[in-house]
Amino acid sequence: VLNSDNVEIGGANNVTGRNTITNAGWDGIRVDNEGGSLSNVTIENNDINNVERVGIYAEGMTNNSKIKNNLIKNSTLYGGIYTQGGSNFSITGNDIENSNETGILVKSGGGLILV
Repeated sequence: VLNSDNVEIGGANNVTGRNTITNAGWDGIRVDNEGGSLSNVTIENNDINNVERVGIYAEGMTNNSKIKNNLIKNSTLYGGIYTQGGSNFSITGNDIENSNETGILVKSGGGLILV
């Protein structure tokens, strides 16, 4: 359980799941490739509530990466899930409530499966 903080992921082959993140001052979960590979990243079964910017921010996720089965409530700036760049990843089975702008915003990328 995290309060007033977030989870940050960088690099390939990472899984983050079953976290409860409350009152994060920026993003609940942030995945950023920072010039590296983000293949095979899984973000699943997290409970994210009251975040300043976006529930899950993902930049540059690729090949077999997944954002699935997360509960995101009360994200105040950009919304529930925000992705930028990346290719061949999926966003499935997420429940997003009371997001300020959008539930899911896909800024750019290709080969995305969105269910």
